[in-house]
Amino acid sequence: RWPILAALIRAETTVALIRYIPDILSWLSLLFEALSHGTITRDEAATMTNQHVIETLVPPHRRRHAKRTFRRFATAFNASLGRVEYLYQCQENPFVDPDGNVDLSGAKGGGDSGNSVMDLETPVSFSLPSMLFGENDAPGLCCLQILNFLADAHNKLLTDMGLTGFEGGGGARGRGRGRGTSRYW
Repeated sequence: RWPILAALIRAETTVALIRYIPDILSWLSLLFEALSHGTITRDEAATMTNQHVIETLVPPHRRRHAKRTFRRFATAFNASLGRVEYLYQCQENPFVDPDGNVDLSGAKGGGDSGNSVMDLETPVSFSLPSMLFGENDAPGLCCLQILNFLADAHNKLLTDMGLTGFEGGGGARGRGRGRGTSRYW
């Protein structure tokens, strides 16, 4: 009888996570801008921390903004990665412990120092998306799979709510007033 409310209740645990998409994309945008001076190798990314990027590669007048953006990203990353079951095909996510908590050490909660989460001291390799698929490339898949998970959750919610149709065939962004704009936003 109330299909939109029913869809929201069914997706309650993921609806709160969908809001993190802009936070993740904002950090990635800032990171790409900071690293635009050249390429970075996987070895460099594995040793360079998020703090290092902010303190040395972000212009001084943008560092406060970069820290705020990173804090939102870290919150999003830590809240969402535990929901990503597989990083690549059927390879289990090595950065989630058996209880679904983030553990970037790869020890799945069995390490001596407890779980390691996304923070300023985390290597930037966990922030930089990478489409390479190998044992050493798992950190680069984290952001990609979080975004895939969140986009899928978003799209499923809209489908379940019956909000996927667009008028005019112009796509979600539209091409002007009345043509191609969504009926719903």
